[in-house]
Formats: sequence, structure tokens, C-alpha cells
Amino acid sequence: MENQVEEHMLIKLSANSGVLELDDGSRWGVAPGDMPTICTWIPMATIRIKLVAIDSLWSYELTNTGVDISVRAMRKK
Repeated sequence: MENQVEEHMLIKLSANSGVLELDDGSRWGVAPGDMPTICTWIPMATIRIKLVAIDSLWSYELTNTGVDISVRAMRKK
């Protein structure tokens, strides 16, 4: 995914645990400091995924394109 941007639909959101599930089955953990931001995100929103750092715990930026707000995230296994 390096230097690539993907877009997927938000299927499920657990604001308490900071986990997003997208339509491709991927799960993403949101950085604790960004968890309040995702409380307003709703299913069916388009989420843009961008790799922003290789050597960071929070290597990805997830952007809700409907409101143009981003959070730091990591891919969950």
C-alpha cells in the first residue's frame, strides 16, 4: 500500500475501543488521542486510507471524506 491511497466504506465502528471495520474486512485501531474524533463518524461513510509513516505505530491516516477529518491508525490483525 506504500504511496497508495485506497477508499473503502465504513461498516462498523466501536468508538469505545477505537476500532473501525471497513467493507473489505480490514480492521483499524485508532490512536487514543484521536478516538473522540471518530465518535461522530457513521457507517456508510467513505474512508480514505493512506500510509504516512513506515516506522511508526500509527503508520496510517484514515480520512472520513464526507467531513474531511483524519485520524492516525494501525491495521489490526
